[in-house]
Amino acid sequence: MTSQLKWFVLLFGDIDFDGRAGRMIDIAQAFGEVHLLDCAVAAPQNRFRSYGYDRCRVAPGTSQPRRHLAFLRQALATARRMRPDVVLAEDFFTAMPGRLAAAISGARFIYDAHELIIPGKDEATSYRDRFWAALERHAAPAADLVIAANSERAQIMTDSYPLRRPASYMRNIPDVQPPSEASLAEVRTKYPTLERRTTDEILVLYQGAIVAARGLPRFMDAVAHLPANYRLIVAGDGPDRQILTALAAGDRFGGRINFLGKVLNAEVGTVARLCDIGIATYGYDSRNSLLCSPNKVFEYAQSGLSIISSDQLPLRNLLEGRPWARTLSQNADCAEVAARILELPRDRAANCESITSFLAENAAGAERDRVADLFREILG
Repeated sequence: MTSQLKWFVLLFGDIDFDGRAGRMIDIAQAFGEVHLLDCAVAAPQNRFRSYGYDRCRVAPGTSQPRRHLAFLRQALATARRMRPDVVLAEDFFTAMPGRLAAAISGARFIYDAHELIIPGKDEATSYRDRFWAALERHAAPAADLVIAANSERAQIMTDSYPLRRPASYMRNIPDVQPPSEASLAEVRTKYPTLERRTTDEILVLYQGAIVAARGLPRFMDAVAHLPANYRLIVAGDGPDRQILTALAAGDRFGGRINFLGKVLNAEVGTVARLCDIGIATYGYDSRNSLLCSPNKVFEYAQSGLSIISSDQLPLRNLLEGRPWARTLSQNADCAEVAARILELPRDRAANCESITSFLAENAAGAERDRVADLFREILG
């Protein structure tokens, strides 16, 4: 019976900040008991956590290679001890640990590929990227099921690897519920910069990885071209946070760019609900970015925000023609970005009907149901 299965989930990350892994765990729990191993710096803050949990703990300052080796050792030791029926590996960092953990425990192996790390033709890749791509290339064919983040990525994985069955997909569609007044008040207290400075202030929100190559700097530069009642809120963390925070402190922005830092996955919907316009932007330097699978578009829409976005094909397919959305070409300068932001409606009530139909076309439940059906099929 699939409802009695023991699941071992591997995540080289922090479950409190990984909505996709959390959604996969929710699906797996319908089939049995779940035990998660992640490498968060602190125990999960998710007050609703209802699964077994271990954390890979390493000393501060430990190098990344040693962190990965420590995670691998703990994953294999846990698999030997608990003898899971299913190993679910989240993202490419855990593809090979997942394959090995499944092999030593005789478990089924499911690989959830958050990113597309198979390079495109003539795409420049680093040694690091080639290393992880090589591990995925050896691990994915051993999986009973490979799940990508959209159908385009699933097709590329199917074409590139000798998989046991064609890869399927689960799009990154969260299920953001309207926050309570208590939640709104709690988040306002935690992030004071979300309080509006004037009654007519417009808050433009970017949530995601702070990586300059994704195009965030042009949205920051656009602030100087927007009226004084527009302010940019940046929620997230990443390798370029320090550089961009220093840039935001420049006199020309007048304190109208504020960084919140890393926001818990459970709080992202509440933060969005306190803003007016959402930014979704990705780079153009890799096939992973060009075939992006954005969760932010759906988080913003579920919170009633208008959206401004870069124009990769998946984003154009989702947003073009929507009255509450605008897309930007790769070459749009900061003045054009500002002009397009000013075109966006800022009234949630006016957006409601159109956004409702968009969300009906792109329902989180349909993604969950597809994956649940796949689990039933391979687990018997």
